[in-house]
Amino acid sequence: MIKLSTLKSEEFLVTLKRIARVYAEIIILAVLLAVFLRAFVVSIYKVPTVSMAPTFLVGDVLVGYKLPFSKFVSDRLAKIKRGDVLVFNCPGNGEKSCLGRVIGLPGDRILVHSGQLTINGKELNYSKGEPLGPEWQSQPNIENFKEFVESDIDGAERRILINSTSTLEPQQHVVPEGELFFLSDYRQSGQDSMTWGTIPANHVAARVLGVLLSFDWGVRGENVDWVPGIRWERVFKSI
Repeated sequence: MIKLSTLKSEEFLVTLKRIARVYAEIIILAVLLAVFLRAFVVSIYKVPTVSMAPTFLVGDVLVGYKLPFSKFVSDRLAKIKRGDVLVFNCPGNGEKSCLGRVIGLPGDRILVHSGQLTINGKELNYSKGEPLGPEWQSQPNIENFKEFVESDIDGAERRILINSTSTLEPQQHVVPEGELFFLSDYRQSGQDSMTWGTIPANHVAARVLGVLLSFDWGVRGENVDWVPGIRWERVFKSI
């Protein structure tokens, strides 16, 4: 026969307090770590518009790496290269975040003509992209947009959308010191340096690493699904 010992009420309360203290310390440390990571290392952003399509779709949830652009870094430009997709403070509203691709670094001469680029006197190469899939059919005037593969002056490639009916005049820009020239991959979106002008490098908040999740709300005309689907093929997709 085995004798079972019992804790006195005082001992039970002391043990319970010790357990509660351990769990409270763990929770506090976890919260502090999460706050630190959110403030200085990584952050999450949701894509609300098609301005960076076809690279990112509406409903994509992006992971941004913030550490190289924190207030403790004196030269943010040293961490930036042409072609990076960055999150920065929106012009005219610093509390909102905007998304764009770096096209011009300080001193670069940029010519934009019908969505195509000449950088420092060198015309970029363009080849025809893939036909747009069914997820684009609900977008306004999508029949006017064609997909192209744009090859940068360093050979890096990216998919872009160009409005073949655009009547915009060619624009020339010289990027000032300490600033950046951004374009959307969805050219003529009106949400880039063609409209805003160049952006100070100290307004950059994060570099986009890739897609964490992607929600499809099934927008078709005026109908919107109550529960979004998940684009599984885009989950954990890097860029």
